[in-house]
Amino acid sequence: MKERLKISVRDLIGFSYQSGDMKSVFVSQKRALAGTRAHQKIQKSRPDDYLAEVAFKYIHETEKLDIQIQGRIDGVQPGETYLIEEIKSTFRLLDEITYENSFMHWAQAKIYAFIFSKENELSNVDIKLTYYQLDDDAIREIVRPFTFIELEEFFLETIRLYYDWAIRIADQHTARDTWLQELTFPYGEFRKNQRDMSVATYNAVKNKENIFIQAPTGIGKTIGTLFPVLKAMGEGKAEKIFYLTAKTVGRTVALNTLRDVTEKHKLKSVVLTAKDKVCRFPGRRCDGDDCPLAKGYFDRQKDASVELFNYDIFERDVIDEIADKYYICPFEFSLFLSLFADVVVADYNYAFDPAVYLRRFFDPVNGDYFFLIDEAHNFPERTRGMYSADIKLGDVKKAVKALIEDAGEDIIKPLKSVERHMMKWRREMKKELQQEEVQELDKNLMRKIRKFINNAETWLARNTQTAWRQDLLDIYFVFRQFVRSSEFMNEKFTFYLSNTGKFFIKIYCMDPSEMNRESLKRAIGSVFFSATLLPEQYFTYFCGGTGDELFLKLTSPFPQENLKLLINTTVETTYQRRTDSIPEVVENIYMLSNARKGNMLVFFPSYKYMESVLEKFEEKYPDKHIQVQKRSMKEEKRLEFLAAFEPGRSLIGFAVMGGIFGEGIDLRGEKLSNCVIVGVGLPQICLERNLIRDYFDSEDKNGFDFAYKFPGLNRVMQAGGRVIRTAEDKGVILLLDRRFGGYTRLFPQEWKHYRKIMHADSIGELFSSPLWGEEGEL
Repeated sequence: MKERLKISVRDLIGFSYQSGDMKSVFVSQKRALAGTRAHQKIQKSRPDDYLAEVAFKYIHETEKLDIQIQGRIDGVQPGETYLIEEIKSTFRLLDEITYENSFMHWAQAKIYAFIFSKENELSNVDIKLTYYQLDDDAIREIVRPFTFIELEEFFLETIRLYYDWAIRIADQHTARDTWLQELTFPYGEFRKNQRDMSVATYNAVKNKENIFIQAPTGIGKTIGTLFPVLKAMGEGKAEKIFYLTAKTVGRTVALNTLRDVTEKHKLKSVVLTAKDKVCRFPGRRCDGDDCPLAKGYFDRQKDASVELFNYDIFERDVIDEIADKYYICPFEFSLFLSLFADVVVADYNYAFDPAVYLRRFFDPVNGDYFFLIDEAHNFPERTRGMYSADIKLGDVKKAVKALIEDAGEDIIKPLKSVERHMMKWRREMKKELQQEEVQELDKNLMRKIRKFINNAETWLARNTQTAWRQDLLDIYFVFRQFVRSSEFMNEKFTFYLSNTGKFFIKIYCMDPSEMNRESLKRAIGSVFFSATLLPEQYFTYFCGGTGDELFLKLTSPFPQENLKLLINTTVETTYQRRTDSIPEVVENIYMLSNARKGNMLVFFPSYKYMESVLEKFEEKYPDKHIQVQKRSMKEEKRLEFLAAFEPGRSLIGFAVMGGIFGEGIDLRGEKLSNCVIVGVGLPQICLERNLIRDYFDSEDKNGFDFAYKFPGLNRVMQAGGRVIRTAEDKGVILLLDRRFGGYTRLFPQEWKHYRKIMHADSIGELFSSPLWGEEGEL
């Protein structure tokens, strides 16, 4: 059976004919909306028999492969001679437009005209390019007649330019599918419960559905989900896999797994890294007139494209190497590679963030994509942030200062109006001694913000280069994000003012479930997986589930006796009692460090509490070896912190729950033996958490659980998950808080064998008791 490649008319034309520089053309929301309205206005002005938005799929058969070309014609006017219309909105002067300088537009229209003529057996057609000038609503129509033979010649030439590449891609896909069909599990036998995970994932692809999997550390979540989707891809059930993660460590695990599974030149994977992290010339526009990598980019991209067949995993180092070799933009090249990759490894926002999701794939959805959503316990908070937005008064003041000398009155006037509006709010809050205030979204403020955006867009669309352009762009994007969030607003959102430090206003998304549910439609199915997805109703709801999805709860593959779980329910760590609890917390940490040798991590609910306990601990036990997580630790210091956990030491690390060491770190074997978790992990009491609580209370759900209890429990389980990483690991977790006594029903199965203790001395007594096993065991 011949391979079939799918490509849009736009991508076909781009691949065959695009050349020269990258152009940084500012496209505003207003421009996009105006362009849509221009299309609709022109289409509605046509005769009654005019056909608008004519969708098609055309199969071009060749000896070695079939090419499926798809697209949508703006308009078809039936008649003695059919007319094919392509509509373009522009800010260019209409008199400047010629056939020669609009080649790409004509090329697109001619492909449309050929396919329509072929399918309707027409010997000749007219093509009309209609340009709508967005500044003055002027219209210019250029009509040219074409015979079918002329259109066919152009089509075949376009295919010829694409064909060699298409053959190589088709050969790649054929080799990939043959290999995938024969692929066996790369690590020999499945681990305990890993097969269940893989079967559930495969069925999710086959049935095109979303599922949730809680799989404790050690099951092998990455290969357990990736392997079955690759097998399904080999059977034609999925076209592309998006492996989506919340943090760098997740991407690293995915890459290591891909290295283990990939046979040379059989599977192509690309990692997308944020543009600001890979940019060679930060501060410059992505334009041939400003950035040397953008100058002639598309000519050099054609040369660089052959590297697709020389590597299998395009991680950051590989992309940087190719970018340096061909002198091209690494970020733009990674996006180009993603079009042909089988697996795209990227942050959540590339699929879910309304501001930056990959429109080349998802707007509209043009393939059978499947989402693997790793670290899914992070997903609710991450997507909540995607739909929230704030404006800081300091940023507005900074923009006014930068722009006031040179920007026109049409930009400065609405910007200063927003500044005055916010300053008035701040004065009123100071007068009334208020730190935070929930309000209705102020319509007058929104008019001022939109006025600024509209005027800024008009200026930015001219693409004039000035010293202050970047300052304007910075505040423009802040305002645009705010307006975008306002357009989602319903009862699941709120608006508030804050004067707790630097004054800001914020649109806050309390419940992103509805938007997440809609975004999941960009894939044929998804698997959410994590070691901690309990309680299930919390995660299925916030991730966009309907409640009907499969929720697979797997037990640990490691011997349960390898983990000892202690709960001291006499310690009070509530905010009001923390000072009183310090001596007791100190004694519990000390007793465990003495009773069982080895390295230990101690997790606290806040830096302040941690620092208070640390002070007393060092004062009473100065001989203990301690290291401490610092606020805003840089990467080098983080690595130093982890490197200190060497086998044979008795190091005590003080860290914060939910922070950089509370999840994602992998201290195997004797690198980590014990863990103390102080408190139930509740997020700090604040306005936003209380807003979530009140919202869910109003929805007849337990608001405290949704706002505080469930997120806190997840932090606790993530922190505890640092201890047992392999089948050989043995360790102890000590939970310190009275409230844990009421949390045990929510514990995962591997935590159900806990022992309660009533005081710190019990720790030493337990470890000297034969009830805890023979000498040498825990």
